[in-house]
Amino acid sequence: MAVKIVSLKSGEYVVTELQEAVDDKQRRQAFVFNNPHCVKIEPLEGSELEFDLEDPEARQSIKGQYKILLSRWNPLTPDTQIAVNPDWVISISEPMMSIVESYIKMTQPEETTLTETEVVDK
Repeated sequence: MAVKIVSLKSGEYVVTELQEAVDDKQRRQAFVFNNPHCVKIEPLEGSELEFDLEDPEARQSIKGQYKILLSRWNPLTPDTQIAVNPDWVISISEPMMSIVESYIKMTQPEETTLTETEVVDK
């Protein structure tokens, strides 16, 4: 699965590992979002965004310092796979590498280190 940015009719940007659910005739029934996270852009103190996030023609130009925030897309469910009606998807694109790296850090389980009390003798 590849990590993608999905733009929705609601105006949300979702970073997710994307799959398609198809029927027996290979017709798309839904997009399946795996570990979906909402993407938000916020200016750092003293900076401003040069564009309105709702203006699709100006989304590419960012002035000043900014931060990208990721949060669970649907925090009201423990589900990590969510089927989405294809009619709600406007576009699917490749995310910037910094978004992919942040997404992977947020969705990968943390490595655990064994302490002396957790080591099991064989």
